[in-house]
Amino acid sequence: MKELSLDCRISMGTAGKYHPHGPSQAEPACGPNEFSSVAGHFFFPLLQNFDRPLMTFDLLGDDQLVLGRLAHTLAILMFFAVNTTAAAVMGRALLEFVWALRFHTDLYVRQGLLSSVSSALLSIPAERLLGDMMEELLETQCWLADVAEKDPDGDCRSLALHNLLLMENLKKKLETAPSF
Repeated sequence: MKELSLDCRISMGTAGKYHPHGPSQAEPACGPNEFSSVAGHFFFPLLQNFDRPLMTFDLLGDDQLVLGRLAHTLAILMFFAVNTTAAAVMGRALLEFVWALRFHTDLYVRQGLLSSVSSALLSIPAERLLGDMMEELLETQCWLADVAEKDPDGDCRSLALHNLLLMENLKKKLETAPSF
């Protein structure tokens, strides 16, 4: 690839954008998670009363699209809560939400539930998952294996399989971690 002269790049408006080896990547910012202090304020009100029909929504009835969006939104909020003190409590509540809806017939809802499991697995410290939440994790693992094998949708089967692999990686990571 021929490198363009600076004058040519200035005239094209690419002087600061052009790099012969491709775009440079900025170092990701490190620091405390600023979402920590407000994570629960977003998460728990959304999760509250999902199973009760309101005057405007019946999430377990006709409003499956809204329920699917709720599951995806909770998954995103859970993912943003990584390394916060609320992550374990939020994760447990999210896994209970998933467990209550695990046999839902709508494809979009099932995909949201599987995304929620992924977010919980990625956001809750492995020590807490494999310690305090072992029962929930084993139940979820059995359900994921069933989904990976029998779900009619290929994307759901794939998401379930990815979650199972993520669980295996968490177990291996915890087994190989040095103990102090």
